[in-house]
Amino acid sequence: MGENTSHSWAGVVRLAESFVSAAELVAGEEDAGAVKVLFPFLFLIGHGLELAYKAILLANGATEKDLKQIGHNLGRCRQEVQFRCPGLLAKLEETGTKEIVAVVGPYYKAKALEYHKTGLYRSLPDDPNQVLTITAGTVKNMSKWLRRGQCLEDS
Repeated sequence: MGENTSHSWAGVVRLAESFVSAAELVAGEEDAGAVKVLFPFLFLIGHGLELAYKAILLANGATEKDLKQIGHNLGRCRQEVQFRCPGLLAKLEETGTKEIVAVVGPYYKAKALEYHKTGLYRSLPDDPNQVLTITAGTVKNMSKWLRRGQCLEDS
């Protein structure tokens, strides 16, 4: 873990798992593949990914200051993991995770999933069930990798 941080990667990855589990609960029983509360669902998905990426960053020397500079920018967070751990995301991310980050990231960063932003809503995911499956798989893979201690061996 990096210096000057009060966060442990283990605690952060547990939070990531919790947010994805909450997204599963929010999705509930879908009617024809539609999530009834799409924006809270997508917020939980975005936050779960953000926390999973940041857990990897913490395990590989990032500081609290580094994480604050990244902020809530999912794209930048993902890029930082790619920079610090080349090739890791190819091993851990489920197919489609990059696209989820590209679609959900701008809404998440702009706080548009929490507060209405006029004119921001362009293209939202067509299949929330697929978004949930991909995200849950990615976060689970990241969690397993971190818990096995590979983060310390590969860094």
